[in-house]
Amino acid sequence: MLAYASGPATIEALKRFDPTEPSFIHGICYVFQNDKPFQLRKAVLIFPPPPPPSGTDSSTPPHPIMEPDQMRSLCVDWASAVDGIEHTYDVQKATLAVLFGMVNSSHWRPHIVTEKWKLLEYFTLVPDDSQPLRRCIDDPELMKAIANMENPAAMVL
Repeated sequence: MLAYASGPATIEALKRFDPTEPSFIHGICYVFQNDKPFQLRKAVLIFPPPPPPSGTDSSTPPHPIMEPDQMRSLCVDWASAVDGIEHTYDVQKATLAVLFGMVNSSHWRPHIVTEKWKLLEYFTLVPDDSQPLRRCIDDPELMKAIANMENPAAMVL
């Protein structure tokens, strides 16, 4: 949509864009709901993922953007959108970026829909310099956290 409306005002607005704003996060949640048009959900699916509730996983947010039940709902709605779209190369990369973001976050990890761990099968599509992948690889606690989950497939993948 922004490509069709690009101009000086759009460019300036994008410079000030903050994906950690609660209104943006809640807008993403709204659009991913199953009763919204699939084409809209599909467009948002390949948009950048929502950040962890604190912006960074290492800090505790003074005012969380989302409650755990909202995070769980977003993960379920996201998984539903992933299931409804053809897994082209671009979709695989986009869904992996979101999944890696969730895996890297102790806030999001418990809400990952069990079947979506299978998306890790596509990890070879992600460039080695991918920041989300690098954070997974460089986190010594991550494998321990995944091993403690009640999802044996997650550890294997």
